[in-house]
Amino acid sequence: MECAPIKTLSEVLKWKESPQLLSSKSVTLRKRVKYQTSCIPRTLVCHDMQGGYLDDRFCEGSESDDCYRFFHWASMNIFVYFSHHFVTIPPLSWITVCHNNGVSILGTVITEHEVGRKLCDEILESQNTLSLLVTSLVSIARDREFDGWLINIENKIKEENVANLVTFLRCLTEEMHHHDPNSIVIWYDSVTKTGELDWQNELNDKNRIFFEACDGIYVNYTWKEENLGRTCQESGLRKSDVFMGVDVFGRGTLGGGGFNIDKPLKLIGDYNLSAAIFAPGWVQETLGKENFTDNQYKFWENVCGLLPLHGFVELPFITSFCQGFGQKIFRRGKVIKTQPWTNLSLQQPQPSFHGSQGSPKGCRVCIYTRDGFNGGGCLQVVGSPTDWNKLVFRIFVCKFPVSEDVLITYTYKSLVLSAISLHLQLTLMSSAGELFTVTIGAKNTSDVHEAKKMKTENIIQRLSQEELQNCTDFYDLPDETEEGWTTVFSVLNYSEFQNHTVKEIGVKNCSTREVS
Repeated sequence: MECAPIKTLSEVLKWKESPQLLSSKSVTLRKRVKYQTSCIPRTLVCHDMQGGYLDDRFCEGSESDDCYRFFHWASMNIFVYFSHHFVTIPPLSWITVCHNNGVSILGTVITEHEVGRKLCDEILESQNTLSLLVTSLVSIARDREFDGWLINIENKIKEENVANLVTFLRCLTEEMHHHDPNSIVIWYDSVTKTGELDWQNELNDKNRIFFEACDGIYVNYTWKEENLGRTCQESGLRKSDVFMGVDVFGRGTLGGGGFNIDKPLKLIGDYNLSAAIFAPGWVQETLGKENFTDNQYKFWENVCGLLPLHGFVELPFITSFCQGFGQKIFRRGKVIKTQPWTNLSLQQPQPSFHGSQGSPKGCRVCIYTRDGFNGGGCLQVVGSPTDWNKLVFRIFVCKFPVSEDVLITYTYKSLVLSAISLHLQLTLMSSAGELFTVTIGAKNTSDVHEAKKMKTENIIQRLSQEELQNCTDFYDLPDETEEGWTTVFSVLNYSEFQNHTVKEIGVKNCSTREVS
């Protein structure tokens, strides 16, 4: 089965969900920490990878391990799947991976050039066509289970049709909200209130009518700092609804794009505005597939420290850190398939951090695909031997309430020292706002018996079969090592930690021997 865009108006108006895709549904949008959106800037990523619909169009994945993928989700709020077809419907794999990491995903409606001008005339000169288009777009988003639309009109509009264009935008936003209160409709900074195609590079009186009709505006890329100041004044209490564009390919972007996008992003952050990062596929398109993973880490390490992090809030929480690709597939530490593959639908929740707390350079967490416990690989923690016992590798920011006994289990393997002992370090906050750390991982403590009892009595009934299949098998979790892996049980007791919240999860080495 393949996902595809819609290229004509008639096809959109006759929308009917494909019977083949009815059984292929995405996962529910995972909840993350909520902030007051008028105060906290947001980050949007606009895909635009070589026109879209590459190997990612296959619902069952691809027999290749070098497809483009994204995994720095903790810094993102919105992902736009973009192409230059009239209606871009995000492929199922991207919808699933976004939702599994708590990120909203939008499709794209775009009209361009002379063909786009004629198409807009056809839509906007008929109230019936306009209304049918709104209904169809809402149905498409509902049927494919994604979260809204980017509206990108890059052609001139007749001045007498501008009012209907605003009506279309307002009606689409209202109907999407009626279907899903958390849906998002964003306007791209292109056409002005007189119908001219004139990119403003800021929010101002010429494009305000479109901003006021929807959930946000995606501002063009060739802005200067003075545009940021004027935009702040114009946006008022809706600063986080203004996404200042940053083109990774450069093309007029401050700093020239590429590994220098941290410069415009820092400036955007200084003004407390949201950011829209366009075409991050630059990493693979220009630097090649061979070193994509290393270059992807390098690129986003320059960026993520400038963006707010968003943690998960609900238990149970399970991940094997698989990025949805690999040269093999592992099941409980054993190789069950030896062919390359990519399927973003199988990507597990990814770390919030890719460095270590207070550590020197060269210490990080990253994907490792030569071995794994479940999926295509595992998370590797890499540290300097001389500093290894001093490091805490931060993995997740979160907000997990301790509302009952919490079973904690993790599985690890050492590549450098058989006697190594990895423990989890949890940062908790009390109801009074006090922070402190708890170390989890003493396998031979009294926690083990209680943990095993909990796993059969409490945890199993709260996990779906899909969760069990994708991660550690709680029905038969081993006490001993399996294929060199060690599994650790522990319990965070409600009686001791009631009214506390787990705020951060890290990994530390608690071996008595130094790594050499």
